[in-house]
Amino acid sequence: MQFIAIFLMSFITLLAFAGIGSEVQGLQDNLNNFYNETNMADAFVVGIDFNESVVNDYQNMNSTTGVERQFVIESDTNLENDPTVTLHFLEKNNISKYYPVEGGDINLSDENGIWLDARFAEAKNLTVGDNISLSFNGITLNKTIRGLGYSPEYVYEEPENGLISDFKYQGFGYLSDKAYPSPEMPHNKLLLTTSLTSQEYYDDTRGMLEDKGYDDIIDTASYIPREDSTSDNQIQDEIKQHIVLAIMFPIIFVVVAFLILLTTMTRIVSRQRTQIGTLKAIGFENKPLIIHYLSYGFYLTLIGSVLGIIIGHNTIPYIFVDTMKSYYTLPCWDPGFNMSFIFVALLLVLGSVLFSYIAVASIIRESPSATLKPKPPKISKIGFIENTRIWDKLGFNLRWNIRDINRDRDRKSVV
Repeated sequence: MQFIAIFLMSFITLLAFAGIGSEVQGLQDNLNNFYNETNMADAFVVGIDFNESVVNDYQNMNSTTGVERQFVIESDTNLENDPTVTLHFLEKNNISKYYPVEGGDINLSDENGIWLDARFAEAKNLTVGDNISLSFNGITLNKTIRGLGYSPEYVYEEPENGLISDFKYQGFGYLSDKAYPSPEMPHNKLLLTTSLTSQEYYDDTRGMLEDKGYDDIIDTASYIPREDSTSDNQIQDEIKQHIVLAIMFPIIFVVVAFLILLTTMTRIVSRQRTQIGTLKAIGFENKPLIIHYLSYGFYLTLIGSVLGIIIGHNTIPYIFVDTMKSYYTLPCWDPGFNMSFIFVALLLVLGSVLFSYIAVASIIRESPSATLKPKPPKISKIGFIENTRIWDKLGFNLRWNIRDINRDRDRKSVV
């Protein structure tokens, strides 16, 4: 049973670490791949109206690698529960690109089509080819659904109440700017990509606006780096929480595994003291005896660690998927792999070898004649606390625990 406990502690340690770690790594990898595939904007500027001159000034900055403008507005629909659909009227679709799931990609020449949030469409039983009516600012648009898909700006869609997005009440839609009923369409949002950090790019754009005399933009517009956007901020916080969870579980199990290994090996060696003495007396050297006892911890933790990584990587991430899908929208939910899984397994195996050696080293160093004799009991020394007045005020159980700790210093150092 003690050997099973060593195996289980190693197995559970890597099962938890590799399982949760695979989920976290997969989430981060899938998010980064989605951002890269759709060329997610590095920053947004939200204001009242950005004319072509402003766009050109942003584009002419050396630190700007791309810029697009949109008109973004919330609209009401004629569907049950009066859901809100956030509309994006596009001039281009190269930054924070719409990700098609069903139907075609956005056609910027299409005046009558809309490309709708796939999860909103699913909640409302809408399909490609259906018509939808949208109203905003006294304007009503009747559009045909050309496609369903996702957007990197809506990995997390902030609900009006609570934390879980309810797609029966909210969604988004992408349209060509030609679908707007008036040629005088305002552009209230800029999407920017850059090679600089968020703060460096903010300072650079602020300097440009001041030099060009865009005081109205400085006073009324908001600069939002990607990491401060609601969607990215929420999912990055989620990833950080899962990382903490992935680290805390293994620490607890590693300490327990080492403690079990140390106490188990110490008992085994103590019970086999006479056999060890006999083997030494008939000519066995210390090296094969040490290797024999080290193999207990080595093989048990190695097998447990390898199985823990394999099973954890292929099972635990999928336990999180349904819950994560209720909060976030990504096209892929594959688990990831991190070399830290291997490093923790190696640490556990090396630690098991070390603690096995600690357990067997003292008896191996003794002479054959001494080893053949029963081990004399340790003489308990009076500890520091026993010479103080505090000792007399302690209860029996606490005194027992203190003396038990003093008798086994190795176990105390692990605990």
